[in-house]
Amino acid sequence: MNENIKPIIEVRLDLAQSAGCDAVEPDNVDGYINTDETKGIITYDDQLNYNKWLANAAHSRGLSIGLKNDVDQLNELINDFDFAVNEQCYAYGNECVSYEDTFLKNNKAVFVQEYYEDGSEGEISQQEFENNACPYFLEAGISALWKEGFNLNGENVLSCGE
Repeated sequence: MNENIKPIIEVRLDLAQSAGCDAVEPDNVDGYINTDETKGIITYDDQLNYNKWLANAAHSRGLSIGLKNDVDQLNELINDFDFAVNEQCYAYGNECVSYEDTFLKNNKAVFVQEYYEDGSEGEISQQEFENNACPYFLEAGISALWKEGFNLNGENVLSCGE
């Protein structure tokens, strides 16, 4: 694991703690699968060790921590993370089911965000969200939102059951 990043992340966790945050949700904790950007420098084990360190660093500050995406390491990280966040798991072949025997089975919350902009791969329409994804999310016990566009301005957001 690259030791250069630890002090940077520790300062950010200290900031969250001093600001009174209850939890953190670090992004890009599945860099090992993004070989276009990482060129394979980060291995599966590097990522796993970093994620475990990250969870421990958050917990040592009294912060809960959410695992963002990283579906391939759910089984190894279920005991380290308090909840899960996933972007577009339904749109990507319903990889959301991976959370059923991990986080959900262990009574840990799963939050999903689906997006739609222009119908590209990895996006689902509002109709697909309401008619197909929501029934699944409600039955599985997953909290899900759908957002038109990628601008995180709080507008054009739906939740299941609206």
